[in-house]
Amino acid sequence: MNIVKPKHLYVIGNGFDRYHGAQSSFWDFRQYMLRRNPNVVAQFDVFFGPNTLCNTFKSPEGWIDAIDDRSARWYYGKSYPKPKWSEGHLWCSFEEYLAELNREKVLEFLDMNLPPINSDDEDFSMADYYLPIDRTKDMIRDCTFEMRFLLHKWVNTLHFAKGWKNRKLDLAPEALYLTFNYTTFLEDLYEVPAEQVFHIHGSRKDKYGSLIIGHGMDENVVFERWKHKCEAQKRFRPNLKGRNGHWFANDRLPFLMYFLQDESKGNWRTDTRYYALQEAVEVIEQYYATNRKQTEAVINKFSNLWQSLDDVQKVTVIGHSLSNIDMPYFEQMANGLKKQGVEWEFSVHDKKDRERVSHFCRKMKISKDS
Repeated sequence: MNIVKPKHLYVIGNGFDRYHGAQSSFWDFRQYMLRRNPNVVAQFDVFFGPNTLCNTFKSPEGWIDAIDDRSARWYYGKSYPKPKWSEGHLWCSFEEYLAELNREKVLEFLDMNLPPINSDDEDFSMADYYLPIDRTKDMIRDCTFEMRFLLHKWVNTLHFAKGWKNRKLDLAPEALYLTFNYTTFLEDLYEVPAEQVFHIHGSRKDKYGSLIIGHGMDENVVFERWKHKCEAQKRFRPNLKGRNGHWFANDRLPFLMYFLQDESKGNWRTDTRYYALQEAVEVIEQYYATNRKQTEAVINKFSNLWQSLDDVQKVTVIGHSLSNIDMPYFEQMANGLKKQGVEWEFSVHDKKDRERVSHFCRKMKISKDS
C-alpha cells in the first residue's frame, strides 16, 4: 500500500481517549472483568508481580480461596483484602507486569494441591494427580486467552463522554496518525480517513482475540533477572532449618526446579511431585513465550509507514506515557524521520508527565529546542 508522505505525524496514546471521557485505563479494564469473570482478576492479583496478593493472606488457604470458583462472589465481600499494591502498581503497569508471572507462587499453588503419595501407592488416583496440574494450566490459560478475549469485549464498550465536542482538539486533517489505542475515536469523532490512521496494536474492528497485548520482554532476560534476585534469599538455599531446629534438604518445588544442581539428589518426597513439576514448568515457560509482545513482527508489518516519514517536519505526541515497553516503536519511527529539523510537541498533564517527556527526550537525543 502506498502512503501519502505527510509533513505532520501524530502519535496517540490512551490519554487521548481519556481526555474525551472514555474509561479506558487498565484499572477500568479490571473493573470490567470483575463484573464478567472475577476469577481472572483474582488470579492476576494473586500470581503476578513481586508483591502479589499472596503476600496479603495469613495462610496459603486464603489465597487459594481467592481463585476458587466457589468464592467468586467472595471477591465483592468485605472479607477480601484491599489490593493496595495492585491498585498502585500492578494494574497501572498492566502490560509490563504480564512479564511477572510469579513462578514461585504458581509452583507453591501446585504443591499445595498435589496428593502426598507415590504413583505406585494403592490409594493413588490419576484424577487426583492431574486435577492440580489442570487447575494450574487453567489459571495460566485464563490470564492469556480469556483475558485477551475479555479485553476485546471491553474495548467495544468504550465510548466518549457526552459533550465531547466542547473539548475537541484542533487536529490536522491531512496528517498521519500512529495510535496505540484500540478504539476508533480518530475515525469516528474527528473523521480522519481510515487510511491515515495506523493502529499499531490493532483496532476494535479486528477479529476477536487479535488485539496485541503483552509484556515485550525477552523471556530469557526476565528469567535471569528473577533467578538472580532469588539467589540471595534464604528459602532458595540447599538446606533449610525446620521448626524443630534440625536441618533438612530444601524440598520446595521452586528450588528443586530452578536452583538444584543435581536433580538425582533432590528431596522430592514423592515421584508425583517430580513429574507434576515438569508439566507445570512447561506451561509456565510457554506462558512467557506466548505473552511476549511480538514487537519486531509489528514493526515489519508497518514497514511502509516508517518509510513514509522522511518528509515529516513535526511530531505531536498526545496522551502517550512514553513507557519503555513501546520504545522500539519510537526508535523505529525516529529512524524514518529526517535527522535534523523535526519539531517535537508533547501533551503533558502533570509533573510526572513532564519528567517522562524529559527522560524520553534525553534517551531519544531530542533537543529541547526541537
